[in-house]
Amino acid sequence: DVCLTHPVDFPTYKKEILIEAAQIAGFTKIKLLMEPVAASMGFSNTTNNANQSVLIYDFGGGTFDLAFVKFDATGDNPITLPPKGDANCGGENIDRLLYDAWDKIVLQESGEHISTIPDSVDYPFIKAVCMKRKEYLSNYFKKMSKWDLKANVRGRVYTMPMTKDAWTNMIYPIVEKTILLTKQMLEDIRNEKFTITKVILIGGSSQIPLVTELLTPILPVEP
Repeated sequence: DVCLTHPVDFPTYKKEILIEAAQIAGFTKIKLLMEPVAASMGFSNTTNNANQSVLIYDFGGGTFDLAFVKFDATGDNPITLPPKGDANCGGENIDRLLYDAWDKIVLQESGEHISTIPDSVDYPFIKAVCMKRKEYLSNYFKKMSKWDLKANVRGRVYTMPMTKDAWTNMIYPIVEKTILLTKQMLEDIRNEKFTITKVILIGGSSQIPLVTELLTPILPVEP
C-alpha cells in the first residue's frame, strides 16, 4: 500500500499521473490524500487533540492550502470542512518577483537579460540566488531594516538595495492571497458554529514574518 499527498487545488490529470507513477513503482493499493488533511493527521498523532479544533495554514513552495479539523472528546472521529487551496500561490511566486527585479537591474546596467535564451527564465539563477535571498530576507528583516542584495551574472556583480518596506511591498500581493482565503475559511467555520482552538502554520513560506503579522489580527487564537 502507498499513500501519496497532493495540494488541494490539484487537477484530475495530475492525480492520474501520481497513481500511474505509483503503479509503475509496483504498488497496487494507492490512496491519495490532500496535504493539509495529512498535516492535521500528523498533528493528531503527536498531540493530545481531544476537543481540539485545528486550522491548518499550509504555505509552501508552490501552493497554498487550508484545512479545518474538529476532533471529539476522545481525539478521534474528526469532522472536516471542505479544504481550500490556491495552486498558484507559494514561495516560487516570491522567487519570481525577485528574479524579475534582478532582471530589470541587469538589463538596465548591461543591456542584457539574465537568461541568454530569448524570452526565457534562468531557473538555476532563481534557485541559487532568488530562493536563498528570499529565505535570508525572511529572517534578516526581523532585526534590521535594510540590506544590499548582490548577485553575480556572467562574472559581474549587481546590487539591489532592499529595505524592509520595499520587501513587504514586493511580497504583499502573494501573502494577501493567503489571507483572503483564510478569511473565507474563517467565515465557513463561523457559519458551522465551530470554534478554533489551535492554528498550525506549516510550509517554508509560512515563516515569512509578514504572514504572522497579517494573520494574527484575524485569528481567534495566536498562530
